[in-house]
Amino acid sequence: NVAKAYIENSKVSLQEADLNLDADTKGEIKTIAAGGSGAPRGIDGAGSVCINTVNDVTQTFIDNSDFSTGDVNNVSLNSQDTSTIESIAGTLSYGGYSGIGAGVGINTVNNQINSYIKDSALSAGGHIEILAKAENTIRAVSAALAASPEMATAMAVSINRITSQITSYIEGEHTSGDVEGEEGVSLFSEDNSDIFSIAGELSAGNLGVGASVSYNEISNSIFSYIKDAQVTSNQGNIEVKSDSCGKIETVSAGGAGAGSGAIAGSVVINRIENEISSYIDNSSVEAYGSLGLLSTWDNTMNVYGGTLSGGGSLGIGASATVSILRNKVKAYIKDSQVNTGAHQIIEVPKADGSSDTENIKGVAVIATSKEDLDLWTANASGAGKAGIAANTAVTIIEDETKSYISNSSVNQEISGADSSQVVKVKGWNSTDVDVKAGGLAFGGAAGFGETSNIILIGNTTKAYINPSTITAEKDIEVASRTLERVNAITVSGEGGGKAGVAGAVAVIDLSNINEAYIEGSTVNSWGDLKIVAEDEVYLGTEADGDKQGILVGSLSIGGVAGVGGSVLVTSIGNSTTSRITDSTTNAKGITQVEATGKEDVLTYAASGDLGGYVGIGGAVSVNTIETTTRAYINEVSAQAKVNQNENYSSLDQDVELKAEDSAKIENRNANVDAAGVVGAGASINVSSIKNEVMASIGSGTEVSAGGKISVEAVSDKSVDSIVISAGAGTVGIQGAVAIVNIGAPITEKGTEASENKNGSQSSDEEINDQLTGTSGSKVGDQLGDTDTALNTKNEADSKTSNLSVSEEFDTNAIVDKSTTAFIGDNSIINSQGDINLNATNTTQVKLISGATALGVVGIDGAVAIANINDNTTTYIGQGSKITTGGDIRLDASSTLSDTDVDSYAGGAGVVSLGAAVSYLLSDNDVSSFIGAGTTINNAEDIEILAENSSDIDAESFGANAGAAAIGVSWAEAKEQGDTLASLGDNTVIGDDDDSDKNINNLTIKAEANQTVNATSRAASAGILSGRGSVANTEINSQITAFIGKEAHLNVEENVAVQSMGHTSMEASALGVGGGGIDVGISDADAKTDIDISAYIDDNSNVSAGGDVEVKSFYNYDTAGKPEDKKVNATSESSTGSLLGGVGASSYAETKPTVHAYLNNNTKITAGKNIS
Repeated sequence: NVAKAYIENSKVSLQEADLNLDADTKGEIKTIAAGGSGAPRGIDGAGSVCINTVNDVTQTFIDNSDFSTGDVNNVSLNSQDTSTIESIAGTLSYGGYSGIGAGVGINTVNNQINSYIKDSALSAGGHIEILAKAENTIRAVSAALAASPEMATAMAVSINRITSQITSYIEGEHTSGDVEGEEGVSLFSEDNSDIFSIAGELSAGNLGVGASVSYNEISNSIFSYIKDAQVTSNQGNIEVKSDSCGKIETVSAGGAGAGSGAIAGSVVINRIENEISSYIDNSSVEAYGSLGLLSTWDNTMNVYGGTLSGGGSLGIGASATVSILRNKVKAYIKDSQVNTGAHQIIEVPKADGSSDTENIKGVAVIATSKEDLDLWTANASGAGKAGIAANTAVTIIEDETKSYISNSSVNQEISGADSSQVVKVKGWNSTDVDVKAGGLAFGGAAGFGETSNIILIGNTTKAYINPSTITAEKDIEVASRTLERVNAITVSGEGGGKAGVAGAVAVIDLSNINEAYIEGSTVNSWGDLKIVAEDEVYLGTEADGDKQGILVGSLSIGGVAGVGGSVLVTSIGNSTTSRITDSTTNAKGITQVEATGKEDVLTYAASGDLGGYVGIGGAVSVNTIETTTRAYINEVSAQAKVNQNENYSSLDQDVELKAEDSAKIENRNANVDAAGVVGAGASINVSSIKNEVMASIGSGTEVSAGGKISVEAVSDKSVDSIVISAGAGTVGIQGAVAIVNIGAPITEKGTEASENKNGSQSSDEEINDQLTGTSGSKVGDQLGDTDTALNTKNEADSKTSNLSVSEEFDTNAIVDKSTTAFIGDNSIINSQGDINLNATNTTQVKLISGATALGVVGIDGAVAIANINDNTTTYIGQGSKITTGGDIRLDASSTLSDTDVDSYAGGAGVVSLGAAVSYLLSDNDVSSFIGAGTTINNAEDIEILAENSSDIDAESFGANAGAAAIGVSWAEAKEQGDTLASLGDNTVIGDDDDSDKNINNLTIKAEANQTVNATSRAASAGILSGRGSVANTEINSQITAFIGKEAHLNVEENVAVQSMGHTSMEASALGVGGGGIDVGISDADAKTDIDISAYIDDNSNVSAGGDVEVKSFYNYDTAGKPEDKKVNATSESSTGSLLGGVGASSYAETKPTVHAYLNNNTKITAGKNIS
């Protein structure tokens, strides 16, 4: 169909009349193709094919025409297309020897819907509306049924595509004038695309083979724009909108039943790759009211796929599902001049995840995208001899959402703008994925099954101004907000009369980019200036807050052997950035640069294996969070200046930079094995958090505030992991390993505990094979060999081939992460209020590992290891110049709170061997300082504070009983973090010529509170019994506060340099045994080696009107009172045996070195006391 309404190459004069151009097309196809045949004695085949295509062209336009001499009221260009395809293809076939049936449906919608004004002069006294709208719908069913006493083959294929172009635009100029809508100009492109497809087949015969294939694609272009034009509205708003909604709902099912063998397959490929853009390019646009550029994408995808197969001898079921979402959503102003009077409101989305709208006056450039994917896929197969089920789901989401102003001027050439005038540049993306994948296989002899679920999300979301000149009477906001939510269940169950083999693999990998920034621009706001980037990730939490967790599980049952394994890998590698770079900005209110990240992970990995003779299984999970959260002002190629224009100065003029991240991992691993002869298994979890959080004012920048300046970095990290393994058999062997790495690579002990003891590959190599497929492909040949299938396979393989956990098992991996708030070198900072730099880190680890093994021979081991390396820093760099009418406070604080690492091991058997091992290593470093050569001429009080708090506890419990029982319990905890607070060399505090004392008080303080405990308990009982119980604790730290060399201090009141250490430690080892012959040893060691120093270095000059004190304290408070802190080591060993030998050893050592001193040629002048 072709429908056009247009004016072309004309000069038109209308007198007080409306101009309406309408084009409306409606394409509707309804088809039914049915095939059937029967051959009682031979080979029979039947097929049905439906091929449907809609190619509509719908246009309304004004081209190369002149309306300048008339009097036009309202102008409407309206192009609308509605296309519907309803298709049914079905086949029934029966053959005495062979029955073959196929149903194929191919449906395509490829439309063009355009509304535009091009190269024309048009002045309307009313409103100009340009609308292009498409409604595209495909409903398709493909089905096939084949039956035969011998062989039956059935195939159902459904291929559906929507590829349309929807555009509304104003482009070009006319010599007689521009485009003017007195009461407003609106451009709107709208698309609604909907595909519903069903592909199903059923085959029945002595040998039944069936396959269902569904391919669905939406690839539309939805554009609304003003290009190379001049557009004006003297009394109204100008709106440029693109709105697209897409939906794919797919059912693909295969069934096969046979007396001998049944094979069923299901393939689903879904692809959505739209482009949605609203923009102004190389144009001049002026509105009396407001301007809105809005692009919106909203997608829903529901996928249901699976197979059911049953055969007398063999049943095979396989499903493969690949979903690819790769949409581009943009709203922008480029190479243009835009001016708004902001005298009318415009409704725009808040773009904050709430789905709410707001009324604003001014300019809004907003792009939003939403992806909602719900996938269910399952296989079930059974047979008299062998049942095989394989299920693979791969989901790839790579959206690009951008809103920006580039190389343009906004509100530079208009006077009398409304005082509520704002400029908002906002981007928002929400991705919600819920996948349920399962497989079930059972056979009289054997059941084999594997389920893989791969989810890869790599979105890019940006909001920015680059390089442009922007002014607003009120607020300017640049904001990018993102949300990723993933829920998944991946299970596999297999059973066989002889053997059951089950495997389940789930991978969730996120690597999203979120940025909000101003770069190379001049931005002036008479209100607030906000640059905000926010990212939230939830793995295992529903939208209503219900925490279901990411679950992977396998169950295998075999009359002879049950073998199974579950592998779960989650990785979050997002970056969230908010910044001002190479720009000049002024705001009368708050200048806010803020980046916020949140990661919440809840995972469950389980494996159960039962065999008459052998039960072997394992549950392995690897959880990694490695994100970057940054908020900063910096210069790269041009100087960055903030609030240097005094016309914008006010008491409300604050500058706030804040980077904040919260990372949380909760994990539960369980493995259970039972068999008549051998029950063996392992449960392993490795969880890592390696996040960087940074807030800064970069080197060489100039920042001023009529109020206060704050730079804040906040990091909150927590891991809660429980790992359990239990087994029983004549021989029971079980291991549970729980490892946590915070800001550090895995330790040698960690790699030893998690290494593969029985194979040629390392642990990470085995896991990598599960992630990428042993052949380098997770989907293999399941998609087929068509061009579409091969392209999709290659695309999926290119993504999954990069998956790896090797870094999590590499002791030499470089991990350089920190929580930092700073002002860089050679910066100039002026504030009438306070200047605060705060870096706050909080870490908590709860780790439990437990293993038990029961059998004639029972071997059990539980290992829990935590390696924590926190680095928290605040500083002002070298050569900076700081002036303030308030206080200056640098505060770095790191708290390792209530952190416990526990291991439990217990077993029983004729021979029982066990080990419980807990290691906790902490390097909690904190520093706060002002760099060399920095000058602070004026301030109230100056505080440089470094605060370190660690409370760590390692506990191990082991118990073994048997005719021969031997067990080891080992607990070890160490803290080696340093604490530093300092004033650098050659710094100047106050006037260096002693003419005036402009600083009230100076405090430099480093303080550490460290509590370290280790508890070991071991018990053994048997005719022959032995055990060892070991507990070790250690603190090795430096706590330092100082004033550097050749510093010059001129302070009105007091100067205090303090270094304080508070340590408490206990190591306790207990061993108990009994039996015929019993031996045991208990050993407890507690050691501290701590250096506490406070000093003023060489050639410094300190002048104070009050007190000058340089003090160091160890387990004393500032009043000189001793604290109730102790270093204890206790050990006990006892036996109740006929013949026994036991020993106990305890050792406690504390070696504090405490210094307070003045170095060479230091000059101190005090109005009161020097101490």
